[in-house]
Amino acid sequence: MTPRPTLRALADRMGIVNDYLDTSGVRCTTSDTTCEALLAALGFEVSSEELAERALAALDEQAKTRLLEPVEVIRTAAGNHHVRVCLRGLPAGRWDWMLEVTQEVTQEDGEHHRIEGRLDSRGQKSVTLPVPVVILSHGYHETRVTVSAGNRQLTGEQLLVVAPTSCTTVRELIGNHRLYGLNVNLYTIRSERNWGVGDLGDLRGLLQWAGELGAAFVGTNPLHALRNRGGDTSPYGPVT
Repeated sequence: MTPRPTLRALADRMGIVNDYLDTSGVRCTTSDTTCEALLAALGFEVSSEELAERALAALDEQAKTRLLEPVEVIRTAAGNHHVRVCLRGLPAGRWDWMLEVTQEVTQEDGEHHRIEGRLDSRGQKSVTLPVPVVILSHGYHETRVTVSAGNRQLTGEQLLVVAPTSCTTVRELIGNHRLYGLNVNLYTIRSERNWGVGDLGDLRGLLQWAGELGAAFVGTNPLHALRNRGGDTSPYGPVT
């Protein structure tokens, strides 16, 4: 098979791993066919090296003119938040020095914040701006930045994800109340209708029965999608 270095470069850009360890510990190389299929699912036409090169060049061009990265994830414990703004899409010259900047944040609950000002960038190709909200709640917020330089104006939008520093604890959910529930593995549930390995109908019946008894939850093992052939018929062996 003819090597496809550009396809590989594009796959790497999009976060597709070049190799991986299978369940038996053997290192496998991601095939070109798999890379092509995954990139097609992401919206890229890469059936040839020429098309892959075009897609890669288009990504490079977008990166030059994109003010903001599409998504930014921050932690609430990070203190005052900042957003990085890329200025490479602005024309060179004196407009690199003084810019008109409008920054907006729309929180997930609909609350809107907006600040305007002037920025002396001193010819920098990127700057960081403080988010105009001191305390952001957990969730998905929309950030919009508009930069004006002379008669040129660029606008960028970003999904700002604010995540907690740790998982929610039981105490945070229920306080000091005491609750009880059941922990079961789906394949250990027995009924007159199943095949001896449990099924989702049994799980639904168990949920209803536990709820009638006042239980607050039913915990179960992870429910995996299986190939159901060869050695992949065990609930202990997930496909991925």
